Amino acid sequence: MRSKVPLGTFVYASAPARIDLAGGWTDTIPITHEHGGKVVNVAVQVNNRRFHSLEQIRDHADPMVPGALLKACLVASGILGITAMRHDGDHKTMADALKHSGGGLELEIRSSLPVGSGMGTSSILIAAILAVLKTLMGTPYTNDDLFYETLDVEQMMNTGGGWQDQVGGIMPGFKVSTCELDLPIQLKTNTINVSEEFITTFNSRLLLIYTGETRLAKNLLQTVLMNWAGQEPDVVDTMHRLAI
Repeated sequence: MRSKVPLGTFVYASAPARIDLAGGWTDTIPITHEHGGKVVNVAVQVNNRRFHSLEQIRDHADPMVPGALLKACLVASGILGITAMRHDGDHKTMADALKHSGGGLELEIRSSLPVGSGMGTSSILIAAILAVLKTLMGTPYTNDDLFYETLDVEQMMNTGGGWQDQVGGIMPGFKVSTCELDLPIQLKTNTINVSEEFITTFNSRLLLIYTGETRLAKNLLQTVLMNWAGQEPDVVDTMHRLAI
């Protein structure tokens, strides 16, 4: 087991955004459980609030509260001694919970994309935050750990979601990611080897335009999942064709 980083050390993590090329929605729960999933995406580069009490952390299940994403990551990491199911941890105050790290923890996140851009920003940020927290605690982790734990955090925040965003941001370049029809979820990712000429052409034709239209992925997801739960023929047929 790795040791914790020295007190006062800054730990940084960064990740690209992702573009969904094919298969989106087959990665979402419960569709990926019941049908299996297959997604092709590519990682792309795109050009402060303080909490003092544990009570301020316990509303992480509401994605609309300030700092919900950070709060959920803190709870999921176990660094505060509370969990999504158990909010009465061994520590009574934030100071007690963070004594082992010197009495304080500062988390700062930045994104080059606006909220609701549709490029997987929230999930990728969660994965980066978890990587930082695990590094701070000296906890070993793999990319697979980040894939699955990001899923857990999204469920804690009641936003739902799937696995393609964090896979798209953590794994470089073009790749095909699959999830077989089975429980628990088992992800497999294969990198697509492309030539430098293809990448140059791809970059020259790729243009990101911000329309100003944003949406909370949770709301869009609920509509799709309601149609899936009702086994709407068009939706079922679309998911089948997406995963082929």
